[in-house]
Amino acid sequence: MYCSIGAAIAVAVVLFLLKRIRTSWAKEKTITITGNADNVIPIILCCATAICLWIWGNKMAMPAYDEVFSAQNAAGIHPFQCVSYYMLPNNHLLFNLLNGLFFHSFADKVVTGRILSLIAYLALIISLYYWFKQLFKNRWLGLLASITLALQFPVWGFSFQARGYELYLLAEWGLLISLFSYLFSHQKKWLYLNTFCCVAGYFCMPSFLYFHAAQMLFMLLYRLFNKREAMLFWKFQLAAVLSAYLCYLPALCFSGLQAIVFNAYTAPLGGFVNKPIGVFTQWMFAVFQPYINYIFPELHWKDIPVNLVLSLLPLMLLAAKKKTINRLFGLFWLCLWVVFFMLVIIMKRLPYERNLIGHFSITLAGVILVAHWFTGLSTANKKIKSVVWGLFPAVLILFSVLFLKTNEPFLKTGLYGFDVNKIYTELDKGFNYIPPGSTVAFSDIDFYCYYLCRKKGCIVHKCASGNEDYFVKQNFEPLPVSADRYLLVTHIGDYEVYKRK
Repeated sequence: MYCSIGAAIAVAVVLFLLKRIRTSWAKEKTITITGNADNVIPIILCCATAICLWIWGNKMAMPAYDEVFSAQNAAGIHPFQCVSYYMLPNNHLLFNLLNGLFFHSFADKVVTGRILSLIAYLALIISLYYWFKQLFKNRWLGLLASITLALQFPVWGFSFQARGYELYLLAEWGLLISLFSYLFSHQKKWLYLNTFCCVAGYFCMPSFLYFHAAQMLFMLLYRLFNKREAMLFWKFQLAAVLSAYLCYLPALCFSGLQAIVFNAYTAPLGGFVNKPIGVFTQWMFAVFQPYINYIFPELHWKDIPVNLVLSLLPLMLLAAKKKTINRLFGLFWLCLWVVFFMLVIIMKRLPYERNLIGHFSITLAGVILVAHWFTGLSTANKKIKSVVWGLFPAVLILFSVLFLKTNEPFLKTGLYGFDVNKIYTELDKGFNYIPPGSTVAFSDIDFYCYYLCRKKGCIVHKCASGNEDYFVKQNFEPLPVSADRYLLVTHIGDYEVYKRK
């Protein structure tokens, strides 16, 4: 009942706001990316680079537990079930919905999910190219900057994962680009795009709140310093929040609010529930230190953490001239991290590194802007510009080489905190024991083995009827009712394989 009332109110408010804010829409041109022949080659290079990087990573990374779980239990079910069944944060709603809709006829949703991430990766690098090209007034510098950002470990790493993080990152960058475009052009069309990105970001993951709250804090400060009317912006933000609520309405009705806001990944850490905030804060900053390695690889010079120093460089943008892109970017970066730490302290819960993919990417972009500013390209006169022109590209090339050198070894445990390939190889080799074409039953929690055996040509069943040739379970699981028909024949990792007598 409450869901229905809330939905009715939300729909009414959204429609009312859209009616009020679209009065000048017809007078504005549609959102287009101006292009000409000069952009063809850079865009081709962007796409070719992204595809090559994706192929490189896709060949090295075997399917992970989270990929298989999402593919089978979210993307592989009916679309309405997908958006209604919120099993912890493992269901990246929008990503899994798109995977299930666009690739409904494909059996292996892990493969199609990785393709969907590639599409998001391509859209991201092209968007970054156009944005940096506009900032630097040079297409080749825009190309180099976008490729550098595409090489950052989490950005590259999740481009070949069947998870929603790359799509999530695209929404985050879309929010920032549309926000800044609105501030400099004052065209309402950018607010429409900003609203769309907010809704898409929330629909990917609720942790988009980190980004959206940072945008609202940024606009409060911007309004304070610039004394400009911003009521239209806030109307769009209200529309975004209510639209995101409507997207989550099926999940709220069928899975409940507790599944989203009070699950094992959002509830306060048990050890800090009744302890002062200061105790948690001290623990949080100590545990957060390894997160810096996702912005820049771990680097030290005479016991100085170079990667930490580099990650703090965007603070220098606050010293840029007022109302410049550098100053605004520095303020947004500061709001991003301040809001994040405030929410983490309030919730007493530190998210996984991968939830901060946008924070890491924005920080690297801030470092790139600092490099561009400090090398003098933005202000250099014609006589010395030819001299300093080589400094900024050299910095970007240095970062790119650093990422290329460290990404492969970091891939071993960097995405999920454990060696996915080692587990996959062990299980894949072990299941060669079962001949292709055999019928194999699994319990519901053995989804990973189910996926591997299906790839090997076995006929797999999620529920044991007792007539299957083999039955697979984890060591701690009880045997099925039909256990007397099976004989334990081998162990594969933490799994037991039974053969019908």
